[in-house]
Amino acid sequence: MKKLSIVFVLLLTLSLFTNAQSDSALSSEDIKYINFFKSHGLLPENIDKGNIPTDKLKELIEYFKKEYGIDDIDSIEKPDDRFSSPEKVWELFRSSFLNGDIEIANKCLMPKYREKHDAIRKAIGDDKMKRKIEEMRPIEKVIEEDGRAKYRIKRRIGDQDITFYIYFVQAFGKWKILRY
Repeated sequence: MKKLSIVFVLLLTLSLFTNAQSDSALSSEDIKYINFFKSHGLLPENIDKGNIPTDKLKELIEYFKKEYGIDDIDSIEKPDDRFSSPEKVWELFRSSFLNGDIEIANKCLMPKYREKHDAIRKAIGDDKMKRKIEEMRPIEKVIEEDGRAKYRIKRRIGDQDITFYIYFVQAFGKWKILRY
């Protein structure tokens, strides 16, 4: 989160006074993002909306969407019980994937891992991926603190139980799978 704050402030500071425009040049979605960024400390409170260059704002919004996988500003702070704990996110991921709902399964993953997971899924095929997921036992918490969690899971491979780790991160009140 600190990395994201620094990136936002740096990008805005570099170009704050270069292309000022009026509030009317901003869409209602742009204004929602600006207010959201300010309320979460991602933009300084004293920045006037009219002093944010439109092109830089668009870059920040795209970076934010890519980094957090948030497509709809209105959904960010709406509670969603399915993402309220790592256990619920994992179960949603598993059940969605096993039921063939890849779109919902992907919403459980952070965007950078989603790309890697999709590549693996496409390389080995959905059937083999489903078998691997079916073989997984319940997850067990190892540690959870400061919006991050590490869980372990065991799979039987041959005649041995192999432990794998699953990492979760909480972004704006919703847990997601960082990697497994």
